[in-house]
Amino acid sequence: MLARILMISILAAVIANGSVSWLKSVGWMNKTQYNALVLEHQAFLTRAREYMKNPGAFSNHDFQALKEQNRQLGPTIRSYLREIQGPLIFTKLLKYLVMLMLAAFGLAAIVRRENYLNKDRVLLGLVALVLVMTAVSGYRFGLQVMMPGIYGFLFLPIALTAGSIARPQNLQLLARFLALSLIILLLSCPVEYVRGIQYFSSGDWIHKRISGFLLQPNTMGIYAVCSFALIASLNQYKPISGFHVFWTVVTLALVMLSGSNTAAVAFVVFLGVTAIRRSKLTGFTTAMAFGLLVLALIAAITIIDRPIMDSAMGRLAKYQLYYTMDITSLTWLFGQGAGIASNTFLNFNSQFPVNPSHAIAVWISTDSTPLLLIIQVGMVGCLLFYALLIRAMIFDPLLRPVYLVFILCSLSINIIEVFPLNAVLGLMLAHSFYTRPGLRQKA
Repeated sequence: MLARILMISILAAVIANGSVSWLKSVGWMNKTQYNALVLEHQAFLTRAREYMKNPGAFSNHDFQALKEQNRQLGPTIRSYLREIQGPLIFTKLLKYLVMLMLAAFGLAAIVRRENYLNKDRVLLGLVALVLVMTAVSGYRFGLQVMMPGIYGFLFLPIALTAGSIARPQNLQLLARFLALSLIILLLSCPVEYVRGIQYFSSGDWIHKRISGFLLQPNTMGIYAVCSFALIASLNQYKPISGFHVFWTVVTLALVMLSGSNTAAVAFVVFLGVTAIRRSKLTGFTTAMAFGLLVLALIAAITIIDRPIMDSAMGRLAKYQLYYTMDITSLTWLFGQGAGIASNTFLNFNSQFPVNPSHAIAVWISTDSTPLLLIIQVGMVGCLLFYALLIRAMIFDPLLRPVYLVFILCSLSINIIEVFPLNAVLGLMLAHSFYTRPGLRQKA
């Protein structure tokens, strides 16, 4: 019963987290402001399409004016969609409550001796480093930076304590609720496609990218693929049936609507790896399977029709920017502290401004888990995080493909800040080490 309540809470929190932004996006809330933005956005898109059809007809002055309009419109739209005031702020706070509940119930089970503390050395090392760097953040930058920074690492107490909650039957229950969320997400897409304001003012100037209640298109695509990977992996020993085909089609639709290259690549890789695992191919047939996988990747990226190299180079440029800053060897190794450059802090700061002037790269929007970890807990913390995921892959064959998808997706998103993927990651880690052969007897 407790597990069911927790899993229902995860479903409720993920929908509530983006519900206000979605309602504002389609004009079912704040209608006056929505109508004004729609007119402004449509005027911009009309000019943008004209430029794409005939660039030569635009003078340099006209082109610069179009760029300036895009530069101003993007932040205006994002501010409109993100701004939440009054009692509605509870829709955002619910995810924090759910994360804390998962860790609290796991800790309560340990106290009652129904569970044990996860004693994996890599996990404990990462937890120790995060605790130290959280204290450093509070000392150097204050609570307004430290408190938002804690959220990105809440998957760790879940991984430490939630072994009894993350039993296979409870993961199956979680997968069912994630599946339900995908259906709700897909049903919301036609409304957003017709009425929604794009999160990015330009994005693809012709095709809309859908966000659903996940706030950003890339997040929606990645959420769909990660959820599908868990659903499919927990049912991987069942014969191929309409169940597998149905969820594959649902996920494919969400990935295409999101326009996320990362999600498309992760989706195809997961299908390829799963197919190879199921068929147990060897020799020449394995080589052919990998060749088909590469062709499928190329096809997926072509269908998405967004320049993948532009996206990749944009993220790499942020690594390069951080590398060129005046950073000491100690900071490279152990970071600056929890909260710096996190999306949670940046969003929090828009409501409660603070300026930690002596922090480095505090305003970088990292869009990449490795860079976020390097900034906050250094190269040591980053290596410990990915070592932890790889160890979990080794210990848990059932969830091995899911960890692969999480690792791929983490390269283009701060996955430890994306709810409920951070909660799912914590539960997966708890499951992987809780069910590790011999570990329970040693504990």
